Amino acid sequence: MTEKEVLEDMEKELLVDRYGLDYEGVFDFEGLLKRIDDWCRDNDFHLEILSRKDKVTSEGRKISIGYNIYRKWKKMYFTVIGFDLSIEDMKDIEVEVDGRMRNLNKGKVDAIFHSFLMTSIKARWETKGYLYFLSGIVDKFIYKVDKPAYRGIVVEDTYNLINEVKGSLNIYAHIGGGKPPTGRLKGGWV
Repeated sequence: MTEKEVLEDMEKELLVDRYGLDYEGVFDFEGLLKRIDDWCRDNDFHLEILSRKDKVTSEGRKISIGYNIYRKWKKMYFTVIGFDLSIEDMKDIEVEVDGRMRNLNKGKVDAIFHSFLMTSIKARWETKGYLYFLSGIVDKFIYKVDKPAYRGIVVEDTYNLINEVKGSLNIYAHIGGGKPPTGRLKGGWV
């Protein structure tokens, strides 16, 4: 049984829902992808690209990449972060940076993040009816199985990735009069 199949059978608890990151201006597309890959490798996450779509239009390239990254940090606890990176109207431009000409990109970047705490604790209890009943009693009167600290680890991992992407885009915000990336949560702005 692969790790992906194990994740499909686990309980999911959604902790970060639709956190969006918007940016318009100059950026390094290949550098951004490399930064995401390096962050995953440095933090022991497994990176999986679910989909990648490229389309060339008259305004520029449209690129959409769906990521699913996860890591196991306790015997039965996983952090799973899914995010979609969309880039519209991307054009290749040549810009002077520190006295040298560099090939960069210009366009609109939009990233949407979701993260889950995944466990398999309840699955062990819910295999038989009497164990399910006992788990309800244990949760109610003796000891709550899931701990808030585990949720904090997942949220911290998610915001670390968001800050990494935001920082990568912010490096180039001053070039061409761009504004720093902005974040939004469930339709509101942060």
